[in-house]
Amino acid sequence: MMANVGFNGTHQKIVFDVTDKFYQLGTARQKVMVTQSALNAAKTVEQAAHARFDNGLATKPELLQAQQQSAQSNFDLQASLGAQSDAKVALIESIGLMPTVTLKVADLPAKSDVDAGTEDSVGELITKALSQRPDLVAKLANVRSKEQEIRKIRSEYYPKVTLDAHVSETELQVSIKNSDYFGGADYTLGAFLTMEVPIFDGFARRHKLDMAEADLHQAENELAGARDSAAREVWKAYTDYRTALKKQDAAEKLLTASKSAFDAVLESYKQGLSTYPEVVSTERNLTAALATSHDTLAAIYTSQAALALSVGDLARPSTPIVRPMLSSPRAVRP
Repeated sequence: MMANVGFNGTHQKIVFDVTDKFYQLGTARQKVMVTQSALNAAKTVEQAAHARFDNGLATKPELLQAQQQSAQSNFDLQASLGAQSDAKVALIESIGLMPTVTLKVADLPAKSDVDAGTEDSVGELITKALSQRPDLVAKLANVRSKEQEIRKIRSEYYPKVTLDAHVSETELQVSIKNSDYFGGADYTLGAFLTMEVPIFDGFARRHKLDMAEADLHQAENELAGARDSAAREVWKAYTDYRTALKKQDAAEKLLTASKSAFDAVLESYKQGLSTYPEVVSTERNLTAALATSHDTLAAIYTSQAALALSVGDLARPSTPIVRPMLSSPRAVRP
């Protein structure tokens, strides 16, 4: 029983690891998009600064700063491309493949399903986790095993009655000096009833029982601690998920406002009505808003997977795990 649920628990951890690496790759890809967008914005500002410089409306240091910003954005883009490559290798290795394997990985959806996995309250999710998480089921099975061991030891205090019965047939055939065989056969029956009464064993059984009860208390404490830990994990995962969902709305509004501000200030800069520092400030705000939007989306997916793992729903067997006193669960097969 414990081996089976442990097998299921290992599967869930593998699935979560691959899922987490997949979302990390998605986040790295989005980081590339952000840095590419920042580079495009920097080049646009550089072109505007160059046009103003040619018309005598901008100074040489202003143009050089714009060129420096473009170079920095290009450097950030190359760094994000390297991080994307590392994230893809990590995903391939988590699957169990060689890093040289060519793998086509889907992109993250542009928008998460805010209703997915939010039907249950946190109390319902905690209750579900306490009844089906493989690690808790294994610890409960361990408690039942310790209880059974105590029953076995206590049974040694009682007299033991043994009934032994046998039936046999004896056959004898004799021949003397080539004469005809003579002899006979007979049946033998027997039955024995024995009773073993324990009198004194030097307190060996008492010590053995004390040790078994101590093991039971330890197993019960481990189960109680695991239950408390599981409840905390579910609560944190649920809170992180709900927080990520709420931040998504704010991130979208921030991105829209930042883009509008950048476009307006850039156009104003081209007309000579805004300064270069104002353009750079709005450009950085737009880049930060893009990064925030993508990070928020990745956080939703990652926290959703963490919530499923904490509840025990991630890669769960088709046959629900039941308590060990009823029957054994079916292990997930690869």
